[in-house]
Amino acid sequence: MLRIPFGRYRGEPLDRVPPDYWAWLADHEDTSDTWRAIAKKQLGIDLVVSDEIDQRPADQRPAAIMFPRVAFTWGEVMRAEFADDRAALSIVERGAAVLKELCEAITGRRFPTPEELAAARAELRAEAEQNVRKVATGRNQKSREAV
Repeated sequence: MLRIPFGRYRGEPLDRVPPDYWAWLADHEDTSDTWRAIAKKQLGIDLVVSDEIDQRPADQRPAAIMFPRVAFTWGEVMRAEFADDRAALSIVERGAAVLKELCEAITGRRFPTPEELAAARAELRAEAEQNVRKVATGRNQKSREAV
């Protein structure tokens, strides 16, 4: 069950937050686009407005990039936490599958396969190692110049 993580109704399930609070939240200038959209949904207001706010294609919006990363990280963390509990691990795997489906449906982008994720990790590791070598080389040159 989703709960509101801030404000006067912090910790309350979304369906227990009164409509006047949702109306205030939908119009409050400091409300994020995400929570504004949630507030409008709770009030039954058409969500087309939120698409008008961000004119970028759906697969280029920040959530389209970050949501899959969050879902993937959640899966890794939960698999590690429940690695010794087969029953819990099967629930985690089902949750990860649902998150992947949601990512694809919401962002309009295909979720990477495990092979693609492994290749991306290897690429990032290689890039990080190369950057470390560049920094070390730069430090060595500066220390030689100082002598």
